[in-house]
Amino acid sequence: MDAMHEDYNVELKSPEEFRFFYGQLWQLRHCCIDNLPQDLVVMDDPHYYEYKCRKNWWTAVLAWIELVWDCEIKDLELILLMSQFDQFARKLDFNAFREEGDIKKANLFLDKILTKMRLVIAK
Repeated sequence: MDAMHEDYNVELKSPEEFRFFYGQLWQLRHCCIDNLPQDLVVMDDPHYYEYKCRKNWWTAVLAWIELVWDCEIKDLELILLMSQFDQFARKLDFNAFREEGDIKKANLFLDKILTKMRLVIAK
């Protein structure tokens, strides 16, 4: 197991793990804040870590998608969706907060990815 996966203490390529990754991506999609904050977000803000406009949200989504890839999925449509999201996200300037259009596009990608993941889980 490589160093990146040691942090998550998981053994890859299992259905349980795939469901866990689905849950993590679902939370990032549905439990984080779409709206841009009115003011500069500081760490004292109780919702600091929940804003999708922050670089860390995007990094987390990319990290979980990378872990899904490691599950050796065979669904080509899911692989394509994840690849497209990866390409979209990596082209963004992470030295600036994301804009509403970026967040809406990320949500659309995640909705499609989560739908495909649900179908894979149901098989």
